[in-house]
Amino acid sequence: TASHSVNVVELVLVPWLLMVVVLLSFLHGGAYGYYGSLVVIGAILLPLILLYIRYTYQQDRWTEVVLGILCLIASVIGLSVGSYAVLRSLSEYHRLSQGASYNNVLPDETGAGKLDATAITFTDWTFVDTSKSFGYVDIQQEAATKYCIAPISDGSSIQQRIQFWAVGVNCCQARSGFSCFANGQPSAHAGLVLPQDSHQSAGFKVAVRGALAAYDLTAGDNYLLVEWHEDPVAYRKGLYDNTVMLFNILGGVYFLISAMVACAVYPVLSPKAAASPAGELGFSTMSASGAPGDIYSNNGGGTAGQAVPMKGGEAPRLTHQNLGVVETNLEAGLIPQSAAETQPLKSKKPARFRKNDCC
Repeated sequence: TASHSVNVVELVLVPWLLMVVVLLSFLHGGAYGYYGSLVVIGAILLPLILLYIRYTYQQDRWTEVVLGILCLIASVIGLSVGSYAVLRSLSEYHRLSQGASYNNVLPDETGAGKLDATAITFTDWTFVDTSKSFGYVDIQQEAATKYCIAPISDGSSIQQRIQFWAVGVNCCQARSGFSCFANGQPSAHAGLVLPQDSHQSAGFKVAVRGALAAYDLTAGDNYLLVEWHEDPVAYRKGLYDNTVMLFNILGGVYFLISAMVACAVYPVLSPKAAASPAGELGFSTMSASGAPGDIYSNNGGGTAGQAVPMKGGEAPRLTHQNLGVVETNLEAGLIPQSAAETQPLKSKKPARFRKNDCC
């Protein structure tokens, strides 16, 4: 009904604002590690929207049904993109934010004292010794992943144990061509420490053992695997900033698409302008000039909503167009039971209408 209808502004803004709230929730929850709450948001939001769509559909409130569908689409898009951002960037941002950062670290310092590190900045003369790189291909995996490692060194001949290894995946040859991450950039002297589950990876463990055997090296008891970077702080900040940019682009694009869809759908589903009380009855006792005296009827002689004059005192002419309206209003008691109550006619008897009179 008209009282329950929504306007075009609500069709545009409500789904868009809902998606913005979902994206902000994922941005905050992913950056601070509230992963459980993100699951709860999806588990509660989607069923509520589906219940709303079902209820409005049963009430034949079609503009609200469309509003619910648009909200459902916006929520699914927000949840999907938010989940992608968490898995792609925000979870790593949270991990790097939780760990410690060390500066001016010598490559021969023990790794056992830096097990809590997520970012390590080495001295300016530290580099990745690509001459001792090693690549191991795990043929048991369907993708045949190549695990690449190379020792981090300062060129000193007194370094007895390798405490830090630069690592990567599918970025080297068997014993050369190590090009993982920022290796090769003269200004790169830092690394991001891999999580502990990566340290336990069988592929990297085999690669380390292969390098030790191939180059007669010795590894420290608690060596660390790092991804070589130029600026770990800027990299961590970029994970968050890129996610914000992604969400801003999505919000802007969806707003434009939502506006176009709402403007296209609303004219089709919006309720028609309410007819005047006399027009709802099928008659009017007022002439076009506003003077009473002629009975008007919404029949085949004019378009819907227009009154066609009848001669004074003459009963309204029933047609297929207004017969259903008249019968319905008679049953509801909306039409006066006597023609004299609307206009003095020749007969004071109540007007009787039959379906056979329509033609």
